[in-house]
Amino acid sequence: MLTSRIPSLRTWLLGRRLRHLIDSTGIAHRDIAERLNWHRSDLSRFLNGQRGIPNPELGLLLFTCGVHTRSQRQHYLSLNSDARREEWWHDGHDSPLFTQTLDELETQAARITSFTPGTLPAPLQTDEYAAAVGTTPRRHVLDTHLQPNWHFVLTRESLTPAALPPRVIQEQARHLFWESTRRNVVIQVVPHTVLSHDIPFRVITVAEQGSLVHLDLGGSALFLESQATIDRYLALAGRLVDTCVSAERSRDLLAALADPVVTGQPT
Repeated sequence: MLTSRIPSLRTWLLGRRLRHLIDSTGIAHRDIAERLNWHRSDLSRFLNGQRGIPNPELGLLLFTCGVHTRSQRQHYLSLNSDARREEWWHDGHDSPLFTQTLDELETQAARITSFTPGTLPAPLQTDEYAAAVGTTPRRHVLDTHLQPNWHFVLTRESLTPAALPPRVIQEQARHLFWESTRRNVVIQVVPHTVLSHDIPFRVITVAEQGSLVHLDLGGSALFLESQATIDRYLALAGRLVDTCVSAERSRDLLAALADPVVTGQPT
């Protein structure tokens, strides 16, 4: 019998991964529930991330779906570990679990507000910009089927890093200009060089799971799910947006960076 748990990012992700696993077997969900002697509604709530599952029952479900080896089970068990916790630390951006988690959130989100004071966010970076600042671009997330509403808050420092050649800055600005014309993308620039907050963060809202905060901490990342924390970052995002120039004026700034000779403004 499945036990009720507090819904969390990990239970939501685990439910989605198990739904894909069950679907890949070709076995109907009702037949899976019957084989395990579970109520079909319990299985449905679990796959929707509304209810958790003890590891022994999870092991039985995995075995029924053909997952037999320890290495195969570990991916699912790691998601089920500490599922009640309201924070989730990832030590290393290159870990498969972190990459898969971020992909899942970005492709399923309804709305994402992003603030990156030092460098541009990965979904907006060109290859040359990313190579120069030592990151990996993630432009593919702007072309997902669901197309979440993105609100990017950028700083002048992220647009013109000191180490970048003018050509790279101009090409990046052209790319940003055209990205800002997407119907689901808003780009605004903070005009001030001194900020009260200097840690990159994103508030990600997924219709099925709710909102959470993603902190980018250099080589690591932290997901925060406490409602009080989410409310604080929503308020912070609102204050940052209030300091920005308008989306139209931000587009003018990008045009000036992209073609300084035409606009008569220096980079």
